[in-house]
Amino acid sequence: MGCLGHKAVEEKKNDRPNQEQKVEKIEVQKKDDEEKRKKDEEEKRKKDEEEKRKKDEEEKRKKDEEEARKKKEEEARKNKEEEAKKAKDEEGKVTTKGPLLDLPEDNIELVSFTSKTMNLKRMRQLELIEHNNLRSLHGAPPLILNEELNQIAQKYAEKIVKGNSLTHSKEKDRYLKGKEGQWVGENLYGFSSSDEVIYTAGDMSKSWYDEIKDYNFDTGKSTGVTGHFTQLIWKDTKEVGFGVAFKGNVVMSVANYFPGGNFNQSTTYKEQILKPLPRKEKTSKDLFNLESVKKNEWEALNEIRRRHQVEPLELDENFCQLATKHVENMAKNLSFSTYIDSNGKWTKWTSWQDIKLVKGANYKGGEGVRKWYKKLKEYDFDSKCAKNKNDSFYVNMGVALIIKSFKKVGFGYCFRDDNYLFMVALFDGLVYNNNNGLVFPAV
Repeated sequence: MGCLGHKAVEEKKNDRPNQEQKVEKIEVQKKDDEEKRKKDEEEKRKKDEEEKRKKDEEEKRKKDEEEARKKKEEEARKNKEEEAKKAKDEEGKVTTKGPLLDLPEDNIELVSFTSKTMNLKRMRQLELIEHNNLRSLHGAPPLILNEELNQIAQKYAEKIVKGNSLTHSKEKDRYLKGKEGQWVGENLYGFSSSDEVIYTAGDMSKSWYDEIKDYNFDTGKSTGVTGHFTQLIWKDTKEVGFGVAFKGNVVMSVANYFPGGNFNQSTTYKEQILKPLPRKEKTSKDLFNLESVKKNEWEALNEIRRRHQVEPLELDENFCQLATKHVENMAKNLSFSTYIDSNGKWTKWTSWQDIKLVKGANYKGGEGVRKWYKKLKEYDFDSKCAKNKNDSFYVNMGVALIIKSFKKVGFGYCFRDDNYLFMVALFDGLVYNNNNGLVFPAV
């Protein structure tokens, strides 16, 4: 027994170093864990600080941009008021504007929207301007925006785009609160695209106004669909609201009016649908300001390039002169052609466009570039070519706007008659069917 007890004591003594080692390891582990925790906390703190710094910088950038935008809008408003005052002071002249291409803005980002960039407030302001421009052609008083009508229109736009059905709402669903039983008019517009749909403010107004061709002002009768047109210029309508909704590559837009018009084919049509006023004596050709138009076209082009991650182009005066000679020759021969240099070689890409203006419309520039830009809907950025190879040449007129290797551009214009404008853009290079590394999608 004594021997066994001694042996147990000896074994217990031998265990002490192991226990001490275990304790030491635990202490070391705790120390390592603590250091790791502190390191993780420090990295998280730095990461949070960096995210906060970026967030603060982004907020400051947005604030600066918003202030710059407001300043620009205020300046534009003042300039418009001054122009209106000058026009009013001119005795014996009609002060209504030629409407369709007298655009409220010359910047494509401000007038064109996708589902991601849609700004309903901005869109409504632009659509109201276009409505009132068109109404002014007939001496109809301007409309004002009604927020309740905006909400009614937006709710219904979201409903019909979801069902992909361009059908009118029930009358009971579009009465204003407190004014039940009083007619609220409604216009609908929609379209789809094989690519990302781009909605340009003013498109629905112009589409509805185009029905004027089927309306007889003398009889007050129609030879086709004119309900959108007659509601748009109905004299006694005072308020309007707009809604736009996207679903995939489909867009639907709605306009609601109060008090509504064109509710039946009554004798009031001739009283409400006024004949167009006499146009200004000056034609679109008279109002055309070449230097201003070139500048606005150039700025619209470079705004597109910025969105597509490429450097801006230089507006080259020599290229403008070459483009002008070329477009004058096209207008003379009533045919479109590419620019060939004096050596008989095709070294400069030519994009062309014909723009039909309402008589007296003041073309300010930018619309030609926007028309080319819309051709990019038919371009596949993955394969770097047109979706339909048969359309490659015309699609490439849009591609030319965003080719990375291009450095210069020139614009040329020529009126075929007072309201039919030929336009050419000349670039310092050519567009090929495969543009790998030269074109990028918008961001």
